[in-house]
Amino acid sequence: SARLTSRPQQAARLQRQGPEARRAEQELPARPGQSSRLSMAAAAASGAGEPGATDGSQAGRRRRRASYSAAILNNAAAAVQAAGAAMAKVDQAAAEAAKGKKAKKSGKWFNLANTVRGKVSKKKIRFQKDGFDLDLTYITPRIIAMGFPSEGSEGWIRNPMPEVQRFFEEYHPGKYMIYNLCSERGYDPACFLGRAARFPFDDHNPPLLSMVPRFCDHMDAWLGAHPENVVAVHCKAGKGR
Repeated sequence: SARLTSRPQQAARLQRQGPEARRAEQELPARPGQSSRLSMAAAAASGAGEPGATDGSQAGRRRRRASYSAAILNNAAAAVQAAGAAMAKVDQAAAEAAKGKKAKKSGKWFNLANTVRGKVSKKKIRFQKDGFDLDLTYITPRIIAMGFPSEGSEGWIRNPMPEVQRFFEEYHPGKYMIYNLCSERGYDPACFLGRAARFPFDDHNPPLLSMVPRFCDHMDAWLGAHPENVVAVHCKAGKGR
């Protein structure tokens, strides 16, 4: 408030002095920003053509101070608005960068998981089409062999259950039957909408002879029920049993 009061008075003092005194004072070295402040003070003191600009009364001084204060506030408001717009752009750029980094990171881990699964499946043929990368292959157009549809951390090295489900729902919707030969692990048939059967026996061992005809009869009945029906057989790694 002291500065706002002194600047109009300084401009008024310059007007009261003679031309030579004003010239001598104006030629003094100015501090940085002083000339612009003096110009604003002089404009406020003169009233920029407003009524009462030459009024030396207390009311005139109040009007000049109010005019000068309004100019300062307008400049400050413009600066705040510009700063807000700049910060909004910074926030938007940061959000876009974070989104791109997240997508890049997600793609990186997806590719790494596929690489690990490929090492685990070794030389077996994989189904790599339409975004799928599964340890799965067609023995005939209606008979499929594949690895175990895994959940949790094991999905990182074997066929992930959600991807296996998506595969059958996209390629053979409502026309598939899954056969699990594992004795050491299973899953809820509801994972495949009830279209799953289990004929378990131990790895690296033959099945019971009594199981063989039951398995063949079950598969034959399903394949014979509709010409588009398919079967998928798996154990753990999708090879031994």
